[in-house]
Amino acid sequence: MREDLMIALSADHPLAKSSSISARELRNEAFIVPQFSESEGLGEILANLGRRGGFDAEPRYRVADFITALCMTTAGYGVVLVPHSMKSLAPADVAFRAIGDYRDEIELALAYRTREVAPCVKKFVDATIARYPRQSSSRRR
Repeated sequence: MREDLMIALSADHPLAKSSSISARELRNEAFIVPQFSESEGLGEILANLGRRGGFDAEPRYRVADFITALCMTTAGYGVVLVPHSMKSLAPADVAFRAIGDYRDEIELALAYRTREVAPCVKKFVDATIARYPRQSSSRRR
């Protein structure tokens, strides 16, 4: 599954007033970066964003996941590049904006037990596969 990336920032951040943000406008921001392992994370994507904006984008904070990054965003620690689907999981005081002159995607994965019996998990898996039908690998149930 692939999703477009957007920038998440505190709802009271000055850039949240715009419907779209340019890469250059992110020049002086502190970036919060989910780092899932030593070899995985958004480092290269962040570097590409910085090149587009004419600056060296360096992570100020590395965190374990998107939810932690969004919580830090609400507390004013910085901004974070997130997949579009994070909008549905974020606290109310997070604003999401497109980066008008930069577009990139992130690969998302869904792992689940093929013999899962919990109805809510089955519904979630079904909804996710329905949302990304062409991108989902063959389903084994």
